[in-house]
Amino acid sequence: MKNLFTNLNEKISKMLEDDSSLLSKAKKKWEDQYVPVPITSEMILSLLHRQTFEGISNLEVQFVGDRMVISGSAKKMGMNIFFKVEMKAMSAAGRKINFEVVDMKPINQDWIKKKVFNQPPMMTYDSGHITMDLDAMESIRDIPWGTIKSFEIKDNMLWVGIGI
Repeated sequence: MKNLFTNLNEKISKMLEDDSSLLSKAKKKWEDQYVPVPITSEMILSLLHRQTFEGISNLEVQFVGDRMVISGSAKKMGMNIFFKVEMKAMSAAGRKINFEVVDMKPINQDWIKKKVFNQPPMMTYDSGHITMDLDAMESIRDIPWGTIKSFEIKDNMLWVGIGI
């Protein structure tokens, strides 16, 4: 009986390795499938509001073109500094998406970016790159399997494709 299962396992493995087999084609087709999940600016703002930011207020999140823009004000030495950070989604690994800071106005201050975006485990900031763990959002966490296969900002939302 053991020999039968060993032979069967070997045959299935060979079929999966053969690119022309029906089983291999079905596997590839299944791997390319994903569930599109829309993430709104309100969902990201809600994620940010779970943290306590000393000296940061009036946070807003919006999608402009292919970028996510987070703005607000930071208090430093009794002065309010209004800021606007533009970032672009660059890559994904597992259920984390990596953004690159493209622009910051009025001045590019790392201390503001660290204060807003370095909020482990939900978000981390390092040298102009922000990593956001999407499992912190209920709509993503409710999907018990899969990783990010695609991402795109369109129609004022971040569309994330979760697939096997």
